[in-house]
Amino acid sequence: MKLIVLSSRKREKPPMEEDWQPLNVGISVNESRAISYATVFSFFIIVSLLFMTLKADILNDISLVRETLGIGTLGISILVFLAIVLTTVIHELLHLIAFPMRNLQKSLFICIVGVSPCFLYNNKISRARFLWVLVSPFIFLTPIYIYLTLAFSGLISALLLFTHISSCFGDLVLFFKLSRRSDVTHLWSYGDQCWAIQKNM
Repeated sequence: MKLIVLSSRKREKPPMEEDWQPLNVGISVNESRAISYATVFSFFIIVSLLFMTLKADILNDISLVRETLGIGTLGISILVFLAIVLTTVIHELLHLIAFPMRNLQKSLFICIVGVSPCFLYNNKISRARFLWVLVSPFIFLTPIYIYLTLAFSGLISALLLFTHISSCFGDLVLFFKLSRRSDVTHLWSYGDQCWAIQKNM
C-alpha cells in the first residue's frame, strides 16, 4: 500500500557514519492477503462466539443505546461510525505513547496507509522498543474490548472488538517477523524503507 506523509518536513535517512544495513521487514503480498482473510475470519469468530455460544441478542446494545439516548437508526449508525474512528485513534495513540520521547517532535510523522492513519518514527530506535511499540495497543486494549463485548454482547460491541483486532493484525505480523531477528539491535524507518544495525557475529 502507498504511504502518504502528511507533513512538509523532510524525512531523514540514517547517518552514514553508522553501520546501517537495508532491512526488509515489510508485509508481502501473500501476508497482506492472509491479513485480509484473517480479518474476515475474526469477524465470523466474534459473531459466532457471541450469538451462538453466549446466546446473545444481536440487537441488545443497539436497543440499549436507542432507549438511553433516544436516537433512531441514523443516529445509531453515526454513533457506531464515530466509535469505530475513536477505536482507531486510541490504537494509534498507544503506539505514540510507546515511542521514545527523545526528539519525538522532530522524528514523528503522521501518515496515511491505504485509508488508515498511522505514525512514522523517523529516527534510531532499539529493536526491543520497537517491538513494544508494535504490541502495546494489543496488550492494553484487547482485555477492555473483550470485557465490553461480553458485558453488552451485541452488534456494536462486536464491531468494536472486530475493528480493534483487525487493526492489530499488521502490527502482530511485523512483531513476529522482527522478534525472530535477534541479530538486529536498532532500526531506522523511512516509511517505505527500513535500515538496521546488526550485531557483529
